[in-house]
Amino acid sequence: SSNLGRALAIGLNPKTRQLWVVGYNSTNWHLEILSGNLSRVKVLRPDVRGWTLGVVFDEEGNAYVYGIGGVIKYGVDGKELAKAMNFNVTGAVYVNETLFVVSMNNTLIILDKNLQVSRLINVRGDIGVERAVSDGEILYVAGRVRLENTSNWKWIIYAVPLPKPVQVSLEVVNGFGSQRNWRVEVLDAGGRVVAEGEGRLTAEMLRGEKYTVKVHVTPTYYYKVIVVNDSKIRIEVPIDVPTA
Repeated sequence: SSNLGRALAIGLNPKTRQLWVVGYNSTNWHLEILSGNLSRVKVLRPDVRGWTLGVVFDEEGNAYVYGIGGVIKYGVDGKELAKAMNFNVTGAVYVNETLFVVSMNNTLIILDKNLQVSRLINVRGDIGVERAVSDGEILYVAGRVRLENTSNWKWIIYAVPLPKPVQVSLEVVNGFGSQRNWRVEVLDAGGRVVAEGEGRLTAEMLRGEKYTVKVHVTPTYYYKVIVVNDSKIRIEVPIDVPTA
């Protein structure tokens, strides 16, 4: 492509079998979708200064293009679906409906499929470009760290266990321990409702992750932040919360 300054990465969409080539032109992001015989299917020119460094895909064939400027999610047809543009990304892995990205300020950022940030993990060292891989259970991030009082560097490898899904039984009771059939919603860190029911519910959540339980206690709401460490969780609404 004559107007492409440089192609920096290529990915194969597992759903469409099309190639996604990402890079930059003179100043901005530049993306091209190609067929298997290298015919151009679509050209994407998002108004983002900098350059793209890679692309990963989810099980539905959506593409997560990342680089200097942030992350943009595209559908299989190249339509923009979501974006998170407040950090520079040097590596990314998509696992278990979750996007893990490494930023230039040495932070591991965990995002959901809508690119809502759910957790930040600070790491030590200088994480290099395209230095994140996963076996589905552990995320491995490679980089380098400067040796103390020298100008030399050494390798550093992080192994970050990925959150595992667990079936959680959640029960809501009043201040006297009696179960009430109040409407209950469970929201993830991005504010997305992942489960709902009345009084008692069972849902798949990620172990070690934070969720907010919203109990509809007429005429108000009761909120409780939980961390999933067990398969059974009991939410007790205090007796001083006005209820009908």
